Amino acid sequence: MIDQAKALHADSDRITWVVNRKPHLKRFATDSFDVIYCRIVLQHIRPPIVEGYIAELIRVLEPDGVLMFQLPEATSVDSERGFMEAPVIGGWKQKLPKPVVRAWRWFKYRLLIKPGRMEMFSMNRPDVEAVITKAGGRLIWAKPDNSHGPDGLGFEYWVTKT
Repeated sequence: MIDQAKALHADSDRITWVVNRKPHLKRFATDSFDVIYCRIVLQHIRPPIVEGYIAELIRVLEPDGVLMFQLPEATSVDSERGFMEAPVIGGWKQKLPKPVVRAWRWFKYRLLIKPGRMEMFSMNRPDVEAVITKAGGRLIWAKPDNSHGPDGLGFEYWVTKT
């Protein structure tokens, strides 16, 4: 993913690409980012580690900066069904008929993702809000998010630090 991002932004000299394999962000100074955007990432990390990452994201956020991250709610929705039924937002797939998108997703899910290899986790909103508060963040908005399919409720959490 980093290689793709570098290729897409090869003309920019204002971007530093970092791969972080640790359960913390200690390589970054406190109060060092004014905007942090983390979408469809934390759901692939076990909740105890996510709790630490949320705290770290708030730590590295500048006062009055904005953090957005997204997490699904705990749900009984089948992950394959949620993947197949998720809304098509932006990109080339939005221009295709829904049956073609479903066929592509079936192929991707069965042959590329290989069920069982990509774990999905969730956290309920009250638990997430408690982590935000404990870490010194202030929730601005918890916007409903169904990027996991029509029954896969989750939230975008918009957070600041004062």
